Amino acid sequence: MNPKFTSLIELHHRMESLYNTESPFRYPLTDAFRLWLVYKLSNHETINFSPYAFFSNHPQIRNDEDVFNSNVNEHRIHLQYENRIHADNSWSLLTRIGGEYRIFERKQDLFRLRFREGIDYAISKKLHIQLYDELFLNTIHVDGRHIFDQNRIGLVSHIILSDKFKLELGVTHIQSTARYSTTVVHNVIFQTNWMYSL
Repeated sequence: MNPKFTSLIELHHRMESLYNTESPFRYPLTDAFRLWLVYKLSNHETINFSPYAFFSNHPQIRNDEDVFNSNVNEHRIHLQYENRIHADNSWSLLTRIGGEYRIFERKQDLFRLRFREGIDYAISKKLHIQLYDELFLNTIHVDGRHIFDQNRIGLVSHIILSDKFKLELGVTHIQSTARYSTTVVHNVIFQTNWMYSL
């Protein structure tokens, strides 16, 4: 196999803390499956392409009745460019620019741009910590109210368990607007990503 090409399967789970904060892990938010194809342009640049992903988004809990709402399912295609600049053996700067086409089962499709900047610190070869900020902007099937989709500020750990398995654990503060709203909502999510190299 070409050493410049790799492929990954990502299993993703998010939980949220918003309406009832007695337990920050009480409400599931998202379950997802995604296939990644990665092409290494250089020792610090990659092109990451996801030809297919399935996301099942649980209802956000704003009041007690929201627990009875049904999930919103979507299918995604995602392309991104990633550049990692190493400052030294431990520190690196990460820039990621991407776009994703979101196909909803019960709503109009959306195309979303994503811009991410981060700082990565390698505690060891198998453990990294990353602090990042990521902006999301919608471009189609929206009016002026919903161009801004969300902004995420997060802290995530990358744990290499073996040559095949990697685990990501993180916490993220999100500012977001619903599709037909101008209200900016703040909440905190907790995420778990399992990555398997094919």
